[in-house]
Amino acid sequence: MQRTAQGWLVLTQLTHHNAAAVGVSHGAPVRPASSLAAFHRLSDRRKLLIGTQAVLGTFALGLGILTVAGMGLVVARVRVCVPARQRGAFDAPARQTFVSELVGETDLSNAVALNSTSFNAARIIGPAIAGVLIASVGTGWVFLINAASCLSRCAARCEAGETAYWCVVR
Repeated sequence: MQRTAQGWLVLTQLTHHNAAAVGVSHGAPVRPASSLAAFHRLSDRRKLLIGTQAVLGTFALGLGILTVAGMGLVVARVRVCVPARQRGAFDAPARQTFVSELVGETDLSNAVALNSTSFNAARIIGPAIAGVLIASVGTGWVFLINAASCLSRCAARCEAGETAYWCVVR
C-alpha cells in the first residue's frame, strides 16, 4: 500500500503526471540499500524486525501527516521515502530467515511456503486495497493506515518472544 500511495502521490499531486519523478522516488532508495543486506546476520532477528517495522511506521506516519496537512514539498517526501525504502535491506532478509526460528524442522518447508505465499499475495492485494483507499479516503490516509498496520506488526513480534525494551509494557 505504501509504494502504491507514494507513486500516486508523486504522479498526481506533487509533479502533475511526471513519470520520471515516480521513477526517481521508487528507484533512488534501492541502490544504497543493497550493501546493507548482510546486517541481519549480526543481530537478533526479532528485534531487528521490530525495529524495521517501527521505522517504516514512523516514516509512514510522517508521510501521512505531510500529505493530510497538504505540505507538498517533493524534497521532504524524498527525504522520508529514501530511508523508509532502505529499511527493506534490513527487513526482507531478516523476515525470511526468522521463519526458521519460529517453527520446527518438520514444519519448515510448509512455513517457508506459507511465508512466500503471504508475501506474494500482499504484493497483489496491497496495491488493490491501496487503490480503493486512495479513491475513497485519500492518499494521506493510506499512509496513516499503513502506519497503524506497522504498529500491529510490532506488537505481534513483541509477543513472539521475550519483550524488547521498546515494546509496550502491559
